[in-house]
Amino acid sequence: EKLAPEYEAQSGDKIILVSGPSMGKTPQAIPARLARGEQADVLIMVGDALTQLEKERWTQPGSRVELADSPIGMVVKRGAPKPVIKTDADLRNVLLQADSFAYSDSASGRYVSGQLFKKLGIEEQVK
Repeated sequence: EKLAPEYEAQSGDKIILVSGPSMGKTPQAIPARLARGEQADVLIMVGDALTQLEKERWTQPGSRVELADSPIGMVVKRGAPKPVIKTDADLRNVLLQADSFAYSDSASGRYVSGQLFKKLGIEEQVK
């Protein structure tokens, strides 16, 4: 959004930005937009969802460029002690000792449930 006006002035091209979630079943989700025939010259979206579009041949092979890495953060309930997490083992112990925890159902949550729990060896304990 910030770069588009300058690019348009220099190139003469018109940029139309359309925002939507990278995944999900809503009509605004990028995969749903593509499936119903909406056109896009460039997709900027979360990696897992982009990988799925690549597998389904919605994108030009070899055109993917990684733009950013988005780390996942953690917070604790107000008043609770702040856990010390410096290693995978520390994170594993914090999660296993928690009475409960929540994570999103978006890209970060899919990573947590699909990969992180397995990596930490706690997949069965947190089901």
